[in-house]
Parts: sequence; structure tokens; C-alpha cells
Amino acid sequence: AGTIGDLIAQDMLGADNVDQYHLYVDAITAVKQNKVQGAIMDLGPAEKFLQANPDLMIYDDELTEENYAFGIKKDNKELLDAVNEALAELSASGELKRIFDKYVNDEPGAGDDIDLNKGASGKLIMGTESGFPPYEMRKGDTVVGIDIEIMAAVAKAIDKELVIEDMQFDSLIPAVQSGKIDIIAAGLTVNEERKKEIDFSDDYVIGAKQVLVVKRGD
Repeated sequence: AGTIGDLIAQDMLGADNVDQYHLYVDAITAVKQNKVQGAIMDLGPAEKFLQANPDLMIYDDELTEENYAFGIKKDNKELLDAVNEALAELSASGELKRIFDKYVNDEPGAGDDIDLNKGASGKLIMGTESGFPPYEMRKGDTVVGIDIEIMAAVAKAIDKELVIEDMQFDSLIPAVQSGKIDIIAAGLTVNEERKKEIDFSDDYVIGAKQVLVVKRGD
């Protein structure tokens, strides 16, 4: 609910023909149980779900191509500039690619050693939705993933402790607008409608895709 995939589905089929779920895993379960004919989601999570569900497949070509960035409250220029500077340094050093490779390749121990910079003088409160592997997912009692590792590195660069708030995706923009969280890190697609509500960091994913997951042979 509230994702670009949700909007695409409603635009294609009409709202009456779309079932909304707060978690991708629930949408995948609905496909497997024949409650829905397909689930629209980002390519990265779709590929992760297919690894554990060989009875499912990605249907045909991608539906869209988009970029991801981090979401920040309007006019918080100080944080926006700090995040962009940290992202540029992570990219230049190769650390950004290393973080992506760790999760995309399912390296052993991925997420076990995330440094949240505990004890720092300030806090960076990050909002996310943990049902979005490999960007954010549950590992035991903790939330790990690409976005968490990037935000941990950003927090360290600005000498703050990273605090993770796990919430429903469609609650993230209101939460950053109200000041409940400082930044959204949740595979957040950049589009013109959201630009009216929040500011975006520089893109850290270029060419992400929305796809349709269906049962094989359907």
C-alpha cells in the first residue's frame, strides 16, 4: 500500500480490482493461494522472494524504470547536504558498491556487524518498512539490509547514532513531515508527486524496476 507498484496497479486495473497489502510477503502469499492473480513489486524484492518460491515467476518485461533516493523533510537543508556529501564519499571510496554486493550476493554474515554508532552525541532517526529485501529486512530481532548499512555509514559520517523506526510504508512520508523521523530509507522511488511533499537526496539507485510476479503456468 502506498508504493509505486500500488499506484501502477490501480492505474492499470482500477482501484476496485486491486487488493492492497502492507507487506510484500503477504502479497506473495496471496498469489500462491490464488487470492490474487499477480503482485506488482520492485525487482530486487521480487528476485529474493523467487529464490524461496520456485513456483512463482516474473511475468514478461518490467512495468517501469525508476530511481531510489532518501526522503527528508522539506527545507531541512543541513541534513540534506550532509546526506548528499556522505553518499558522494561512500560512492567514491567504493563502500557503496561493497554494501550492495554484500546483500545482492547473500554473503554469509551480511547484517551481523552493522555499526549504529551508539553513544554519539546526537541521533539520526531513520524510518523504514522491513519487508523489502534486500534493502531492509528482519534478521532475528534487528532490521538489516542495504538501506540500513548506507544510513549507518551516513550517521557515522555526521557523528550521530542511527535509530531505526520500522513502520508501514504509507506512514513514512507523514512521519518525516511531522518530525517523528528524520529521514526515510525504504527503497523510496523519486517522483514528482512525492517531491511536492518531501525533499530527496541524490539518487543512490538508478534504473530500479517494477515487475509483476505470477504463478508459473498461470
